[in-house]
Amino acid sequence: MVKPCMLRVGWGNVGIFDKKYSRSILQIDGTIHLEGSGKYSFGHGSRLCVGKNAHLYIGKGFNNTSEMTIVCMQEIHIGQHVTTSWNTLLMDTDFHATQNTLTNERYSVQSPVFIGNNVWLCTRAVVLKGSEIPNGCIVGANAVITKKYQAEDSLIAGNPAMIKKENVTMLRPLV
Repeated sequence: MVKPCMLRVGWGNVGIFDKKYSRSILQIDGTIHLEGSGKYSFGHGSRLCVGKNAHLYIGKGFNNTSEMTIVCMQEIHIGQHVTTSWNTLLMDTDFHATQNTLTNERYSVQSPVFIGNNVWLCTRAVVLKGSEIPNGCIVGANAVITKKYQAEDSLIAGNPAMIKKENVTMLRPLV
């Protein structure tokens, strides 16, 4: 059941945020699925684009600091208790078709994105089409995720992103 104030976009009080010039933008032509009960929060300056017939699934306890961009033209799944920092980007599309010039093989423009439970996307992390991030992972600052990872509770960082450390996760306060 959807309740008032479940999905908050453009909220919060980040001290260095430019409230005058950075506005939140919503373009919802598809469906946003709020999974579970609770609150789902996108901070100041966040931008959500859900294309026609696209599905954005957001797990309970989702929280973004500010300035997040989601472009969903097919399907994006965000697990429960996912935290995202400033200027993170999730896209399940390239928007433009590409092909191999020797074989004429065409590459897919869109592919679903899956983010597990208890994941932390650090500042300026980029998650692109076809990516999968397992439960408990931390995606380092400025990392570019372009593939499927298997190891839960890992630090994934770099460009190209790779597993830098295993058996590590974000310390979350006990509730």
